[in-house]
Amino acid sequence: MFWQIQQKKQITIGIIVFALLMGLLLGIADEFHQIFIPSRRFNPVDMTYNCIGILTGVAFSYWYLNRAKKAVIDPSGK
Repeated sequence: MFWQIQQKKQITIGIIVFALLMGLLLGIADEFHQIFIPSRRFNPVDMTYNCIGILTGVAFSYWYLNRAKKAVIDPSGK
């Protein structure tokens, strides 16, 4: 998400959706691939925590980037 912001200089819904989809896909794939590894198990609770972490990370990034953008526009903080 930060990489896309540096290129486009704005937060778009497309960037947010892309970050969410790729993050959720990675969190699900991380648990799914464990089926094929001996001594590892697929754990749906862990997959849920992975997805919650992605959602939290994207939400925090959006909040942080908006706050940073406002600080650049109005350095006085008003």
